Amino acid sequence: MLQGNSLFHQRFEENTLGNDYVVGDIHGHYDLLLAQLERLKFNHKIDRLFALGDLINRGPRSLDCLNLLLKPWFFSVIGNHEAYFKQCVNQGFDKQLFYKMGGQWIDDVTYPDGLTKLAALVHYRMPLAIEISIQGYNIGLIHAQSPDDWEDIHNKNFLDDCESDCLWSLDKFNRSQDETKSVKNIDMVVHGHANCDQIVVKANQAWIDTVRVTDKLTILSLSELLNWRA
Repeated sequence: MLQGNSLFHQRFEENTLGNDYVVGDIHGHYDLLLAQLERLKFNHKIDRLFALGDLINRGPRSLDCLNLLLKPWFFSVIGNHEAYFKQCVNQGFDKQLFYKMGGQWIDDVTYPDGLTKLAALVHYRMPLAIEISIQGYNIGLIHAQSPDDWEDIHNKNFLDDCESDCLWSLDKFNRSQDETKSVKNIDMVVHGHANCDQIVVKANQAWIDTVRVTDKLTILSLSELLNWRA
């Protein structure tokens, strides 16, 4: 049985050959993602795309979105939808609840041990946090909420207590601009999870999950993200 995350934190050095991009929650909108990448002239040989979790549910092609994790140019932190999916595979599905989350796609997974293999893909390919270097800066990615000090990402004891907040909490997003402080020991942190009609920036944090409100994915280059840095 798969328990917890196999990897809490993954670090990437600067991409010296191409461009790095970050995309908000995809939620099964595979065709929309490919169309927007084509408009950006995304180069699959040298560019990299980092996702903020919630690849699955709601949209029509969740399975295809999960299989992006097998591509050498695609990386993602885990979202609450993947965490709950893995929990269901481990402990048994409450299908009524999973359907409410947009998870009807699981009924189309018919190959032997299909759901178990997908849960293993989530377990081994979706860390809780990602850190990427660019131009001497470090950008952190986490689905819902960052700890106040990014260094806590390396502290397993802290994460054992706070992993749920990292996946589910909207507390910092819901606070006013003045009440949201910068995350220490990181230059910028980018989140999904909070449904927005545009990019929301508070201190050195940004929330870019726009697909549910606008029917458009927000995809930003890391260079663009640096412009939002407080």
